[in-house]
Amino acid sequence: MVGNWFDEVGFTVNPTKAVVVAFTRRRQMEGIGPFLFRDSSIELKSEVKYLGVILDRVLNWGPHLERVIARGKWSLMQCRRVIGGPWGLKPRLLYWLYVSVVRPALMYGAVVWWPKTEAKTVVARLAGIQRMACLAITGAFPSAPGAALDCCLNLAPLDIVIRAMARKSAYCLQQTGFWSGCSGGHCRIGTLIQEDVLHMISDQMPQKFSFVKPFRI
Repeated sequence: MVGNWFDEVGFTVNPTKAVVVAFTRRRQMEGIGPFLFRDSSIELKSEVKYLGVILDRVLNWGPHLERVIARGKWSLMQCRRVIGGPWGLKPRLLYWLYVSVVRPALMYGAVVWWPKTEAKTVVARLAGIQRMACLAITGAFPSAPGAALDCCLNLAPLDIVIRAMARKSAYCLQQTGFWSGCSGGHCRIGTLIQEDVLHMISDQMPQKFSFVKPFRI
C-alpha cells in the first residue's frame, strides 16, 4: 500500500537507507515486524535522525540532547584552541562566537525537544556548557561560579534561552497556520509563556513564489 502511494505521488525511496521506528513505550518489542518494502527488508531501530533531530522511540529526546551537549562542548573546545593567556581572540569576538554561532546551533529544533530542559539534570548540564563559554570569554578562574559569570556577561541561563526560542518558533508557526494546536507534549509551550504581545494580530504573510512573467523583454 505504501509503495502504491509512492508511485501515485512520484516519490522514490531507497529501502537500503530506510528504517522503521516504532514510537511506543512498550518494553517488549517482540511481534513487531518484519517489515518489507517491495521485497526488501527494512530494519527496526530504536531511533532515527530526521532533519537534524534524533527521534527516539519513546520521544524523551535523550539521544538528541546527548548529541546537542557533545556538539556544544566540541564547538567550545575548538574556540579554546585559538586563545591563550596573553594571546588569541579578543573577549568580544569570543562572546560573538558563542551568542551568534555556538548557541544557535544548540537550539536547533528546540520547538520539539524543549520539554527535556525541564529536568534539573539537563539544566545543570546546559549550565556547564555556558560556563565553559563564560570562562573562555572572561578568562576567569576555573572556580568562578557560573551564575556570577552569566550576570557579568548578561547571559540568560541556557535552558531559559532554549524555551524562549521554542516559544518564538511556535509563534511563527501559529501565524503561518502550521501549528497543530494540540495541548500536550511540546505543544505546551504555547500555554507556558503567555504575553499580550503574543496574541496580537501579526502582519506576517507566507512567502509565495510566482514564476509566471506577465511581460516580455
